[in-house]
Amino acid sequence: MATTTFRDDHMGRDLVTPASASKDFLGRATTSGVDYLGRALTRVVRANETAYTIGQFVEFTGGEEFTVTTAGTSDTSQPTAPAVGATVTGGTAVLTRTA
Repeated sequence: MATTTFRDDHMGRDLVTPASASKDFLGRATTSGVDYLGRALTRVVRANETAYTIGQFVEFTGGEEFTVTTAGTSDTSQPTAPAVGATVTGGTAVLTRTA
């Protein structure tokens, strides 16, 4: 089993222990980027000075979930999470909070 920076499977379900021995919600092993059938994992943990593309799913350290609405590069520190539905600019990337 692998570790991964992703937090969801292809259907948006949370991975179990992604930072140590990543498994899907049914306990099946994942790799660092795909599930047991080769489908891409989604929602990455936000990192400083990282490029993000439109539509990418990002999670802040507090567990808040966002969708990238304007592609860009994240800032050197995580911005304060806004209310659900609001946007936040972190560097040149604009994120909309979804949960």
